[in-house]
Amino acid sequence: MSFAALISLKLTIQRILNSSQILISSSCQDNIELAYENVKSLQELFPLENGRNKERVKAVEKEIREASCRLEDVVESAHVSNQHFLSRSEMSPDGDEMSNLAMEVKEETNFFIGTVKKIKEQLSNTSLQPEEYEEAMEEEIPSRTHHFVATKPKIFGLDSDLIKLKGFLTSASLRLEIFSIVGMAGIGKTTLAKEVYEDPDMFHHFGCCAFVSIGQEYRFKEILLRILAQINPATKAYEIYEEQYAEYLYRCLRGRRYLIVLDDVWGQHTWDELRRYFPDDTNGSRILLTTRIEAVADYASFYALHKMQFLTEKDSWHLLCETVFGEEHSCPPQLEKPGKKIADKCEGLPLSIIVIGKHLSKAEMTPEYWSNVAEKESSNIIGADAEMSKVLYF
Repeated sequence: MSFAALISLKLTIQRILNSSQILISSSCQDNIELAYENVKSLQELFPLENGRNKERVKAVEKEIREASCRLEDVVESAHVSNQHFLSRSEMSPDGDEMSNLAMEVKEETNFFIGTVKKIKEQLSNTSLQPEEYEEAMEEEIPSRTHHFVATKPKIFGLDSDLIKLKGFLTSASLRLEIFSIVGMAGIGKTTLAKEVYEDPDMFHHFGCCAFVSIGQEYRFKEILLRILAQINPATKAYEIYEEQYAEYLYRCLRGRRYLIVLDDVWGQHTWDELRRYFPDDTNGSRILLTTRIEAVADYASFYALHKMQFLTEKDSWHLLCETVFGEEHSCPPQLEKPGKKIADKCEGLPLSIIVIGKHLSKAEMTPEYWSNVAEKESSNIIGADAEMSKVLYF
């Protein structure tokens, strides 16, 4: 559904912009913020038009879904690629590489904004028929030429984890419950947490929700403000004294069934600092925490802890194929043997597979090139895992 694609895009942008560390360049951030405003405006218009004329809305669903998925993919790609650049050394990423990332974000943002503009114009024209709208979209919105595959790969090997986590979050227990997801960098903690958080059932079950990335270095005030911005968008920070942020958050949550996701928590003190401002009104509220440190997970939720597992050989191969070729295409037979070798070298770590998959999607689709990657280049990417753990939010 196109509306679901809009929500997914909006939440992806929120998660990146609400990170407590700056993980994207300023030029990328400007374009992403511009896209976010357009997402909100289209999201507000969509339900209204859906009630007035479902046929006209149905006619534009494909364009909305395509533009949303394309933009979400490039935003996620810029985020992941930037972290990979940072993981390679203590130096700043190469200027050309960062420039290319910023250009990709800008191009897809312009495509998305152009799509939104045309959709608004066409939806406001009550005389336009669905088939006429489709023709207009094909004529007036240019397609961007890009490399093979632009769709965001779906998750693999997490079905049982999703069922378990959703069951916990929506259980009958009325007390405030905390659930921790623990695992090494790149294993998919944030992916799992995000997948559950974005499930429509969560938004129906909870009165308010917030997802905030914390990281090793953070400012307590900024974390509070980012949570407030999601549970109470009308909050005006300048009207509240800094020392009152925490108390104000507590008051905003009182009496409401809430879901708070604290992504990438590094220390017990972080949990202690935040925990006191999450009220327990025995109404079924939940807190979901992700961390790389098992001691932190034990400390926050000893009896409700989930340890992430590495992907199986089969799931690793499927993830690599979908990252490179997308859902609608399969791996050519001549690339299967070196491709499976590449997937095996990633040792079941989703982030390694995605990073190298994005590289392969823009490279030569030849057995020779893929064999070279399998023998030499992949080790450079996969060997960066220790460095990735310093900066990646996944």
